[in-house]
Amino acid sequence: MNNKATKLGLNDTHFTNPEGLHNKKQYTTASDMAKLLDYALDNGHFKAIFTKETFQTTLTKDHPDGILLESTVLSSLNKEEQDGFEIIGGKSGTTYDAGQCWATLGLVDEREYISIVKGAPLEDISHPDKAQIADTLKLYTKIKTCE
Repeated sequence: MNNKATKLGLNDTHFTNPEGLHNKKQYTTASDMAKLLDYALDNGHFKAIFTKETFQTTLTKDHPDGILLESTVLSSLNKEEQDGFEIIGGKSGTTYDAGQCWATLGLVDEREYISIVKGAPLEDISHPDKAQIADTLKLYTKIKTCE
């Protein structure tokens, strides 16, 4: 992962695990995460899954019916007003150390934008206040008003 990060120009990123779980030696920036997401979105299979509310995996021996995956980002946005933009995909991540984080893909006037929100405050991981949602919506609203 770190070799690929270097090849992608992610100069302020170091991975210690693939899950994103906290480790004092693992770090990144919002800029590097945006570069990584931009790279990943060039893969049509990734983009198709990233932008679905639900995705059924293929069958395996351990999961003969596959596994139904649900986008926590898109399902969280069902009640949120998106005036003049649409968030079409996303990945969430939350730990006490990182806070509430989102990486999203949105459309403003048919143009794609990536938004990275990191470190939204978190007091109770069992009952997060979803501050990353408010931050993300503000960013897309700002993009819309600046165009």
